[in-house]
Amino acid sequence: MAHRAEVSCQGLSTRGGGAGSAIKQTPVQEVNNMMRMLSNFLRDESGVTAIEYGLIAGLVGVVIIGAVTAAGGNLNAVFSMVCNKLNGAVAAGGAAAVACPA
Repeated sequence: MAHRAEVSCQGLSTRGGGAGSAIKQTPVQEVNNMMRMLSNFLRDESGVTAIEYGLIAGLVGVVIIGAVTAAGGNLNAVFSMVCNKLNGAVAAGGAAAVACPA
């Protein structure tokens, strides 16, 4: 029983009966195969999706940082106002006031 080898490369199949039976390609066929592989590579969009998700995640992170930074200044002002109002009520009651953060 003879051993048969099969080699596949993107839909092209070469079958041989042993060593030295590989089919040689002409330079034109090699260039055509290279152009076909390059064309397939350029049409493949699986990596593009991952890059898009990465860019979206980065943009969301920047928006969150900006929102927290802007809200942080407003929150500081709100807490200072609450502290001052409480100090006014405490002073009106005759107790000592506490220092409010600036």
